[in-house]
This record gives sequence, structure tokens and C-alpha cells, in this order.
Amino acid sequence: MSLPDLMICAPWASDSFSCLANGIDHTACCKSRGLPEPCIQLCSGNITRVDYNQFRCIQYMSELSNCLLQGYGVLPGPPVGFRVTNINPTFAILRWEMPKILGKTVMSYNIRYRPTSSDGEYKTINSKAVPYILENLMVSSEYEVYINAINEHGIGEPSTRILFRTAVGQMEAASSEMAYNVTACCNTVGISSKCMPLCDYSAKLSDLRQLTQTCTKEFPKLLRCGAGGRNHVKCCERRGIPQPCLGFCTGHVTEELIVTAAACLPYVGNVIQCFEEGTNLNSILPSFPLFFTSF
Repeated sequence: MSLPDLMICAPWASDSFSCLANGIDHTACCKSRGLPEPCIQLCSGNITRVDYNQFRCIQYMSELSNCLLQGYGVLPGPPVGFRVTNINPTFAILRWEMPKILGKTVMSYNIRYRPTSSDGEYKTINSKAVPYILENLMVSSEYEVYINAINEHGIGEPSTRILFRTAVGQMEAASSEMAYNVTACCNTVGISSKCMPLCDYSAKLSDLRQLTQTCTKEFPKLLRCGAGGRNHVKCCERRGIPQPCLGFCTGHVTEELIVTAAACLPYVGNVIQCFEEGTNLNSILPSFPLFFTSF
């Protein structure tokens, strides 16, 4: 059925949908198949008139037809014992048994799934194989999945809908476990609350300039925590930091370096960018001890 067909036949909608419903209210079936509210009225068989609200229902006529056929008793029931097993970072195994109702008429199954983070359309895969390996999933993501049995008349009732989350990938897990926390370092070495805003790689440049003057006494600790036990000189050279200021990139503060601190202040943003860049290498580079109590 097309939109022009529905518009032309609108005056006879009450008789047409009443006959199609065959005296059965198919509302529950239509809701389970995801039809929107304006289209649910067509499923009851009691609609008195069709207006523009129902014109969008054209795209759901396949689902409505299957609900009518389900009411006629010619479609298979829902697959039994649907479950998700062997959940990995990028795939999971789906298992089920044939429907109790007209199970022997089933020719294949529709597997429908989507990430719960999206309100978009379900992806549909048709399969005759049981179990089925659902592949190409996103790592550490939640999915919704269900299946329908199909016979020569149409698509049967949906199975139970299952939510599952894919596993965390090995690289992601390693990165998470070894991620460097500059704030935790500052807490460990006793940075004062007024200077804690400097223990953040995303601190505003205005805060950095203001607090660098206020937190002079704690500057060695702040610099060591920011560097995270790594030598960032190569990154600093690449970002154009002048030779007299490269000492900041090592995390080791000397009296001579404190004297030149004012001259190096314009480059503090570049130094912090190198510090943050270095934290992304934690999972592949060896590091020095990150926590310390004296200098």
C-alpha cells in the first residue's frame, strides 16, 4: 500500500480495517512490534476515520500485516529460550530454540539489534543458522537484541528483548588500569587546595598564569606530578620551547630554573600539552615512580 492508496481509500477506512482485523484487537501485537501511537488505532479494527496522523503509518504496514496474520493463526510464535552467551569485545553468540507454535513451519529467523546509545533503526540480519555469531560490535557498548521466526506467510512474534554489554578490549583495559592520574599524585604529595586547580591538564591558561605566582613554593611538586616521572624534552623541542625552559619538561626543578620561571611562563601551555601527551604512552613505555614525598 502506498500513501496515495491510503488517501484515496480513507473514506472506507472503517470498513476496511474492521474486515482486516476479523473481529480481533491486534493492539498488543502492534505495540510489541514498535508501531507508534497514531498507528496503534489501525490495529484495533475500531477506527472511524483516517486523517493525516495515520499517513505516516505507511512505513509500518508490513508490521501491521504481520499482526493481522498472527491473529489469523498462520504465523509462528516467538522463538523459545533466547539468550546471549560468550560475550566478547566485538562479538557475542545468540542461541535459541524453535517456537512452540508452528515451529516446524519456520524457514529462517530475523535478528534485530542496535546499540542502546542510539535511537536509530534496528539492524536486521536474516539467518537459518542456530547458534548465530553476532559480529562487528563496538567494544564496551550496550546493545538491545531480539529475534523473529519467519515462515511462508510472514514474520512471527518477537522473542524476549535482551540487553547486553560487550566486554572491554584488552588494550582498553590495560590503558584504563595504567592511566596516570595527575590529581591523585598531587593529593599524595600534599598540594594545597588553593593550588589544586594546577593539577589538571585542562586547566585554563589564565588560572595557570595567576596561580603559578601564588604557588611558587609548591612549584617543584606540581611540576613533578605534571611530568608524571617522564622526560618530555623531545616533545617540548618539537613544540618550540626554548632551551632555557626545557628543564621544566623533565619534571626536575633546580634553583636556576626557578629564577628563569618568569621568562618561561609564556610556554607553560605547551609544556602541559607535552605532559598530557606523555600520559597517553603509559601503556607502551616504561616509567619512573610516579608518587613521592620529598624533593
